[in-house]
Amino acid sequence: MSRCLGAAACVRLVCLGLVATAMAAAAAESPGVGGLGRVVPKGGIANLVGPAGSLVERVLVRRGQQVAAGDLLVTLASVSALETESAMAEAAVVQSEAAARQAVALQELEVALREHERQAAQRQLERVEAAGGESFSPRQLEESQSGVFLADNRLAAARLQLEGARQDGRQAVARARRELELARDRQEQAVLRAPFGGTVVELAARAGVPVGAEPLIRLANLDTLYVECDVFEAELRRLAPGMRATVSSGSIPGPLEGVVEDVGVIIDPRSQMGRVNVRLLDPTAVRGLLHLQANVTIHPTP
Repeated sequence: MSRCLGAAACVRLVCLGLVATAMAAAAAESPGVGGLGRVVPKGGIANLVGPAGSLVERVLVRRGQQVAAGDLLVTLASVSALETESAMAEAAVVQSEAAARQAVALQELEVALREHERQAAQRQLERVEAAGGESFSPRQLEESQSGVFLADNRLAAARLQLEGARQDGRQAVARARRELELARDRQEQAVLRAPFGGTVVELAARAGVPVGAEPLIRLANLDTLYVECDVFEAELRRLAPGMRATVSSGSIPGPLEGVVEDVGVIIDPRSQMGRVNVRLLDPTAVRGLLHLQANVTIHPTP
């Protein structure tokens, strides 16, 4: 009896092993999800252009050079004049602020003077009214009342002029600051700076050559490269971030390993395909091959 039980257990173990082997073989033979893609840098390629018609003065970088965000790349011939214009606009702001402060200060003195006159006129009226007809005549009372009335009007006018001076000062300063912003914008357009850290992948700028419609510099971050792959919508449901991928092309010596980082949710109605981004684990072989077409095979988890 015990021999029979032992034999049955052995048979069961053998069957389980055969099933596991078959499942592994099926998983190995399971086709991956394929698609055609192209190599792109993280954040895309920045096309840096200048004002059409301006002249390139200096080119401060070379093709293949790495730059940091904010680095000066190219200056245009108008930069010196625009720097002077910005300096003059900045001085105009300082002058307008000083003039506004001075105008307001003078008008505040005028208001203070009129307030003093109003107080003096009021005290004079109060003395006349308190004395009655014994010391002052009706004409003097009328003159004192008129004096208060005139002082009130002068004070009101001075206060209105003070508010006008403040408003005029604010408007003058605002105009000067707008002119300064425009001057600085024009000055900033006369130079090209790196919008982010990366590598100069194309350099068309030449000293003494007019700026045209084409980018003077193309900049890309080559530290992280992706393959943008288009996959049919029926296969898209099988994919998820983190899946392993293989990238191959006749222009590189061997396949590259990657990992799915993003699976798109928008399907192109004409091609019935969606976008999948595969991050290359080691992009060294394709750093100089941006937009290279490559075959992508994504291996869904069984």
